[in-house]
Amino acid sequence: MKELKGKLQIVSFIGCSNSGKTTLIAKLIKEFASRGIKTGVIKHSNIRDFQVDVEGKDTWRYAQAGAVGVAMVISGKVFILKKTSNEVPLKEIVNFFSGDVDFILAEGYKQAEIPKVEVIRPEVDRGVLDTITGRIAVVSDSPPEELSGVPEVPFFRLEDVKELADFLLGE
Repeated sequence: MKELKGKLQIVSFIGCSNSGKTTLIAKLIKEFASRGIKTGVIKHSNIRDFQVDVEGKDTWRYAQAGAVGVAMVISGKVFILKKTSNEVPLKEIVNFFSGDVDFILAEGYKQAEIPKVEVIRPEVDRGVLDTITGRIAVVSDSPPEELSGVPEVPFFRLEDVKELADFLLGE
């Protein structure tokens, strides 16, 4: 395996809802694992009322009682729910993974100054994605000639997971 330059690498996958981002990221995680690369994932969402905790359970009750943060530790796993007044910067989230992973695949973070792979489905309007900068590749289940407004960056089909992994790893 080629060295990852000794520095934690991060790439964000952007695209409209139901474009295939999550499926592609899951396949890349498996591909990276087969190469001995430890991967972390950070998902950014704009859903305001999203709940990770389960109503009625102890951790939920602690949060409802006013705890600023709640941690759940289970053999080999840690779950932390912390209330914040502002969005936590991506760099701080990345620090949680420090030393544990070689590569971070993010979903979202359209405005972050990190490399981005856009996942496109032709039937989905790209809308504001036209103004996003930092794209290094485009992935779609349709050929590029069937897509409108696609930036001139390397193109991969959704099933080209190994080739995309090679590209992301600089191989």
